[in-house]
Amino acid sequence: MALENIEERMKLLEALTKDAPDGEVPVEGAVNLKAKPISEYKVRLAYGELTLIVAMLRDYVKELDNRLEAGTLNMNETEYQCYYRPKFMTLADRISHQIDYDYDKQVEKCRKKMQKGDSSSDIGEEALALTFKRTSYQKPADTEPKEQ
Repeated sequence: MALENIEERMKLLEALTKDAPDGEVPVEGAVNLKAKPISEYKVRLAYGELTLIVAMLRDYVKELDNRLEAGTLNMNETEYQCYYRPKFMTLADRISHQIDYDYDKQVEKCRKKMQKGDSSSDIGEEALALTFKRTSYQKPADTEPKEQ
């Protein structure tokens, strides 16, 4: 996987979670049936953390789909198509629905922002380049060794 592709994904993921409201979203009803006695947990996650989980699940499914098409998937195709893919997508869709989050809409919104932002991608870098052009680095005149 190329470095540019990873950097592009990181920018997209950061942009997806940037507009998330602060605060926590309670996740209740998580039950551990193996514990003696049976335990019920309440988990609190920030909205941005839940959107990150949705994005990771959807991106993981997309990556597995790409590997399946390329023939490099390291698991049985039937096992993936009939078990894992539906489980991951159902989980992502359930979380998205519960927090009223539309992943596809956010991805499209972020892509538009990234395309719009490419024309003036890094103002700070341009300012730094102009500063270096205007002022040239010169060694100080007092570079002779001092006598003691």
